[in-house]
Amino acid sequence: MAFDRNFSITKNLRMIEWLKTKLIGSIADLFEAMIRGGEERILDCLAGTIITTYLLGRRLGFSYARLELKVQDQLKDGLAEDNPTEDWREDLRMLLDYFERQKR
Repeated sequence: MAFDRNFSITKNLRMIEWLKTKLIGSIADLFEAMIRGGEERILDCLAGTIITTYLLGRRLGFSYARLELKVQDQLKDGLAEDNPTEDWREDLRMLLDYFERQKR
C-alpha cells in the first residue's frame, strides 16, 4: 500500500484542521476524565481519541490498513529495543498479539 499521491490534502484542509483540534480536545478530555471521570467516561475518551486518529490518518491520505500495519511495525520495533521496564514490554507484546489475532 503506497501513499495516495492523487489524494488532495488541500481539499481536506478544513477537515484536517478540525480533526487536529478534536484530537487535542480528546486528549484534554481524557486527562480530565482520568482525574474526575468514571470508567465509562475514560473509555469514551480513549475510543474517541483512537477514532479521531484513524480519521485524521485517512484525511492525510493513509488507509486504515496501512496505519494498522505501521502500528504493528512500531510495536515490533519496541519489542526489539531495550525497554525501560518489563511491564512496558509486556504491554507491547499484548497489543501486538491483539492485532495479530484480528487478522485471523
